[in-house]
Amino acid sequence: MSQSILICDDNLLQSEYLGQLLKECPPWNQWPILRFSSIQTLLEYREKISAGSILLMDICLKDGNGIDAVAKLQTFCPHLSVIYITGEITYCSDVYETAHCGFLVKPVSLLKLQQALRRTQKNNSSSQ
Repeated sequence: MSQSILICDDNLLQSEYLGQLLKECPPWNQWPILRFSSIQTLLEYREKISAGSILLMDICLKDGNGIDAVAKLQTFCPHLSVIYITGEITYCSDVYETAHCGFLVKPVSLLKLQQALRRTQKNNSSSQ
């Protein structure tokens, strides 16, 4: 399986917006994008996530907390690069309970997304 970008956000418009931003981010604009509208569906997919993939994870979802979901995911996928996306800056300290490459506040800017994606490259090269 090849590297992919996973977007987990229960807001369809937000998920589509992130997908549009990713089209402006070479080389990641060539990667397949997989969308998940719930933590449950993301966790069910965990065994199919390939090393080097990137997760854009919302923190506040209808079915739970994205930080808790990432903590569970990272036991199965330790090389998954995580970029948190949220409208709630109150979580800016809580995310440090998990390994991650970025914490972006909605609405996400193209520049901030590109910077976070570049940090995933550094994260992946240092973990090899």
